[in-house]
Amino acid sequence: MKNILLTGATGGIGNTIAMKLLNNNKTQLYGFARRDSQINHGNYRHINCDMQNLKETEFKAKQLITELHQLDAIILAAGFGKFAELEQFSLLDMQAMMNVNFLSQAILIKTFLPLLKIT
Repeated sequence: MKNILLTGATGGIGNTIAMKLLNNNKTQLYGFARRDSQINHGNYRHINCDMQNLKETEFKAKQLITELHQLDAIILAAGFGKFAELEQFSLLDMQAMMNVNFLSQAILIKTFLPLLKIT
């Protein structure tokens, strides 16, 4: 059984990926998402996490890594966009997008990299 971490598991493309992976029954899926999950599958574990909050993301990742002995892949599907002219973005808008779309994802990769490296 493959252990896979998926961000954005409860909506959009992340949810579609989750359902495809779980349908083959060969995946233990760890879904990071801010919304509660509607996924009801024995091989799915939901990690409720608002990835705008970098401290929460790091804390939840460090909690999970202590339980895992193996991680085969990370799929980064969390993200959002606001489409406007740059001067229409507030500092909070820009920070939220960078936190979700880049920094939180980088924190997860950094945390789980030791489990992903082939020795």
